Amino acid sequence: MAAPVSLGETFFRDAVKAVIEMIPFGGKLGAVVFEHVGMPFCRAAWDWLQQRIPAEQQQAINEMAQLPVDQARSIAKAAVEALSISAEEKAQVISYLSAIPMTARYAISHPNDGGSPTTLLSHLPKRQDDLLKFVPMSPPCFQPDFELPNHDYRLDTLLGQGGFAEVWKASHILRSDTQVVLKFCLDPALIVSLETEIRVLDKLKGHEHPEDYVQLIDTAYRADPPFLIYEYVDGGDLVQWLASFDGQAPPVRDVVRILKMIARGLAFAHSQGVVHRDLKPSNILVTRDGRVKIADFGMGRFWRRLKRV
Repeated sequence: MAAPVSLGETFFRDAVKAVIEMIPFGGKLGAVVFEHVGMPFCRAAWDWLQQRIPAEQQQAINEMAQLPVDQARSIAKAAVEALSISAEEKAQVISYLSAIPMTARYAISHPNDGGSPTTLLSHLPKRQDDLLKFVPMSPPCFQPDFELPNHDYRLDTLLGQGGFAEVWKASHILRSDTQVVLKFCLDPALIVSLETEIRVLDKLKGHEHPEDYVQLIDTAYRADPPFLIYEYVDGGDLVQWLASFDGQAPPVRDVVRILKMIARGLAFAHSQGVVHRDLKPSNILVTRDGRVKIADFGMGRFWRRLKRV
């Protein structure tokens, strides 16, 4: 007897089916996969959710976010196969759609969730654009369970995408309890940003409180693509920390404590002639025990104080 289909699987399957009907194929998808697949998914998901009560919306999002990537890929592949498009386009769409559950899983994570990401009722989508955080910016360059050649890591979950980078949570192949974050540089023209990040973090090693920064464990500068290996922070970012209070203001003492840690980390960086240049809530990570770590010095710069004549 077949296992009952979860509401989350139904949600994902119905949204994917609607997306396939909306995709205006006629040429190469190229860099517009987000426009042709991601935005239609948000539209379809929004329409689906509007037909359900809040408790069902919450259940559907939570269960969809927990769909295994193999199951999501199977659903996406079955839907895409019916399209008369090139094999390359099919692969792009399948890769994109199958990444949505893990992107959604990270989007609903927060430092106080105990390791089980859930959507708070106060954070249910209130408009279609609220669903944009559930979809990737582009088809991921890698897939979960991919083992990096010549390196002892297996990719687990896509954590983020940027203008030149893709960030993954990964596990050590031989030490399954060792989790790290791998930041890949996907554009050779921007390798200088990776070099800057390495030099900046080396400069900050002398801090009395090194835990104020996400720690760089190792580098794979000559890999293809090159990547950096960071410690894994088991919480979320400052945006997710604020969201975990379910619409209420966080305790003042916690706000003060967090601001002090951020200020201490920045003060030391500035004393070493380092300017972050991209400080924002998503680059402030918060562990499950409430410790703050400043992340992503890829846009950082060194500066020198001008001497008065």
